[in-house]
Amino acid sequence: MNRPWARTIHSPIGVDLGRRTVKAVQLVRAGDRWRVAAAAVYPRAAQDGPGGPAEEREIDRLCSVLERQGFVGRSIILAAPADQLAVEMLDLPPRSSGAPIDQIARAELARVTKLDPASFEMATWDLPAPARAGAGANLLAVALGREQAEACLDRYEARGLMVEALDTQAWAMARACALRATKSKAGSAVKGSTLTAAFDIGWSGALLVLLRDVGVIYQRSLAEGGIGELVADISKETGLSLDAVEQLLAEKSAPGKETPAKENSGLLDAPDVKKIVNRYFEAAGAELEASLSYASHRYPESPLDRVLAMGSGAGIAGLCEQFAARLSLPVEPIRPTDLVDCPKAFAKQGGDALATLALGLALYSE
Repeated sequence: MNRPWARTIHSPIGVDLGRRTVKAVQLVRAGDRWRVAAAAVYPRAAQDGPGGPAEEREIDRLCSVLERQGFVGRSIILAAPADQLAVEMLDLPPRSSGAPIDQIARAELARVTKLDPASFEMATWDLPAPARAGAGANLLAVALGREQAEACLDRYEARGLMVEALDTQAWAMARACALRATKSKAGSAVKGSTLTAAFDIGWSGALLVLLRDVGVIYQRSLAEGGIGELVADISKETGLSLDAVEQLLAEKSAPGKETPAKENSGLLDAPDVKKIVNRYFEAAGAELEASLSYASHRYPESPLDRVLAMGSGAGIAGLCEQFAARLSLPVEPIRPTDLVDCPKAFAKQGGDALATLALGLALYSE
């Protein structure tokens, strides 16, 4: 039966510019359902470089990829560079006092970060009151320098792309986790009085985000969580390229998968390589455990329910199991295929946990 009211709506294109890869996802909505309309995952042009902001040639390549892969429109959502964001938790007067909370928040953030109050764009949101809290307002504030933001927008818009928003990585992660809650029986993981931890494992670091009632209540960058040093150490030990090591680590979590590097899969079982992997699990696990202890201290009445892992490291064999054993909590990967309808044609490019953040960015307008 035709349903003329079920209008098809394309989301903006979520673009996650990682240290070594670019991920792009666009969704389409028909009625009340989202599905992947287009997805692309490809290596950055200068993998041995600093992995910083995209330059003209790289943005031109992004435009070409979007056109070839069937993305609709030129509107994109980017994640603000994490190393350029100032993030602070602020204790301010109660809103009932009538005080200009936003102005006070800007002044306090400027004081803490030693920035000119007029030099940055800022977003704030209220936090749940912790146990034994006073009567004041608790806010989480994030700020990005206006000069850096405008330079980023100019680079993309000069190449014909419209940056609809500079989002935060934490809120993109939160949207992905909220969407998972609506698609699974584990919806209680981000509802009610429980907390959920989202863990985005990238190349040079990881970001831990605590969620309550589908909102971000805490975030912390974990230097030991990135997989770059792990991959580099295995590469040095085995003589394989960085790309080959990454592929092997992913293959190990999906035994039986036919890939060009399958003949090297036994290298990961070598004792010296196992030591490298176990050292990573120990360091990253210890930092994750220490950070999560914050949740039980600040919100003892809200138990931590689970950890949802995404990003390039989420597919490493044994990672979720190792962290789960250490934390005594379920630790699960979260992939686009867990969140939305994902046609087979896009499952390979858009179905891995590597692309989950890009999907969260695409949901910005939600």
